[in-house]
Parts: sequence; structure tokens; C-alpha cells
Amino acid sequence: ILVSSGKNIVDGRGYWGAYGASKSALETLAKSYAEENKDKNKQGNFRVNTIDPGRVRTDMRAAAKPGEDPMSLPAPDDIMQNFLELASDDCPHHGDIIKV
Repeated sequence: ILVSSGKNIVDGRGYWGAYGASKSALETLAKSYAEENKDKNKQGNFRVNTIDPGRVRTDMRAAAKPGEDPMSLPAPDDIMQNFLELASDDCPHHGDIIKV
């Protein structure tokens, strides 16, 4: 399970070029790795997915958006279930970008 970022970061946002480039590269790498291992996925529980958690109440978010009310955002624990679903043996996804 790889963690990406919002579309505005990946598609380009001023002063976030290196971060956006790294997330774009991560998404491409994940999709390529998933394709390279699609036969392993058919055999069982090997999956490669990327999750875009959206806006979450983290220290990084607070530094990036200092005027934003952090209490208006979900806490990391609030989105944990999405990660657990991707990690479960029953996960139907492989090579996907899951947006929370």
C-alpha cells in the first residue's frame, strides 16, 4: 500500500513541484509494479495499490495550510479503515488509486 496525495499536488501546485513529482512517480511506479505482478495477484493475496487519503489532520497539513481549522479535517484514525481494507485478504483492488 503506497500513499499518494491530492490531484492538485500531482497535477502541479506552486512551490510543491518536488513533492508533486515524487507522488506522480510513486503512482506510476505502483501501477507498473502491479502490472508486472498481475499473475501473482491471480494466484492469491499479492496486491499493489495506492491510496490518496485526502485532507487529513496531520502536522504536515498544518504546516502547509496554517490558516485552516484542523478540527474541520478527519483525524488519521478516521481514515484507518481504508488502509485496513486494502490490507485485507478480501481486497478486490490491484493496481488502483483509491481516493478516500
